[in-house]
Amino acid sequence: MASADQFPSVVPRQGLGLSRAERRIASSLLYMREHLSQPLRVSTLSMMVDLSPSHFFTLFKQVTGDTPINFLIRERMRRACELLRQGGLSVKEVAAELGYQDPYYFSRLFKAVNHVAPSHYRAAYAEPHLARKAGRTPQNC
Repeated sequence: MASADQFPSVVPRQGLGLSRAERRIASSLLYMREHLSQPLRVSTLSMMVDLSPSHFFTLFKQVTGDTPINFLIRERMRRACELLRQGGLSVKEVAAELGYQDPYYFSRLFKAVNHVAPSHYRAAYAEPHLARKAGRTPQNC
C-alpha cells in the first residue's frame, strides 16, 4: 500500500494519516501512474478499489481536487516532459510510449497543457541558449 508521503496532495491537513477513502484513491493514483501507456477507464479504476464509478469519481475529485481524466492527462504530460528532456525519443515515439496512437492529437494535447509544442519543448532542453534567444524557454512540467 502507498504511504502518505507518496501522495502529499491527499494527506489530511491534520497529518493523522490517510482515511479509508484516501487510501482507495491513493491506490488508484499509484495504479494510474504505473500504467500511463494503457487506456484507463473510471469503471475499471472504481472496480479495483471496490467503489461504484459515480462514488469513485466523487471521492477522487474530493481527495485530489481534480477529475480522474484530468489527473491522468496531467501525469501523462509530466512523463512526456521527462521523456522529451531525455532526448532519445522522437515526439511520435513519446506519444506511443504514453499510449497515444495519434501523434498529432498528442502534440495538440501537450501544447494545450504546457503552452508549448512538444518539439519546441524538446529543442529548448537540447539547446537552451538558442531557445532563450528565440524566446522559447521550456515550461516546467
